[in-house]
Amino acid sequence: MVVDAPVCDHWLITARTAGQENDSHGLSVFLVKADHPGITVKSYRLHDGHLAADLVIENAELPPEALIGDADTAYPAIMQALAATNAALAAEAAGLIQALNDATLEYLKTRKQFGVAIGTFQALQHRMADMAIAAEQATSMALLAAISQAGDDPQDRIIKGAAARVLLAKLSRHVGEEAVQLHGGMGVTDELVVPHYFKRVTVLNSQYGDADFHLQRYSDSLLTQQNNQSPA
Repeated sequence: MVVDAPVCDHWLITARTAGQENDSHGLSVFLVKADHPGITVKSYRLHDGHLAADLVIENAELPPEALIGDADTAYPAIMQALAATNAALAAEAAGLIQALNDATLEYLKTRKQFGVAIGTFQALQHRMADMAIAAEQATSMALLAAISQAGDDPQDRIIKGAAARVLLAKLSRHVGEEAVQLHGGMGVTDELVVPHYFKRVTVLNSQYGDADFHLQRYSDSLLTQQNNQSPA
């Protein structure tokens, strides 16, 4: 799945040019035109409405100038690109969480039952307080991931980016579900922003790996970092 592939002029395509499956060495990246012979684009829309596509590559021959950088050595750059992407998606998720909170709080202030705003009900106030705490946690973690991208330690960038994706997946799902429930039946209608935001965080949490994938990435990278720091 390649997000926004149908509207791209070029793609960055990773291919194995040496080594065996699962080897970090032997990966290369190529810049390929969208109309290159041998590549078929199967377009569709994701749950949140974004365009995406599967690229089917059959007998596509690329010129030498399509190679970006040195052959067989792209793995470190790919990992750093993934770390930066994780930081960016964490920031988007944090923003969506805050937007869901704002919309829900406004609804609780205006929706009335028994002659009073439902936001005066203590049980709903408790749930809204938990959502506000989640928003603060999400913002803090997204900032940590973003700041780490300016650091000198490439392993730390991977660790912080993966950690952010794991926590943001949990927080955004919780806040999204609460926002829908607190809106009642209106929470699943297209007239409100809440269901659209919830769809977006649902798709976002599976882009470039789900929470389980990033938790494994976090664990592996943390172990690698500790081994590198251990005295010989």
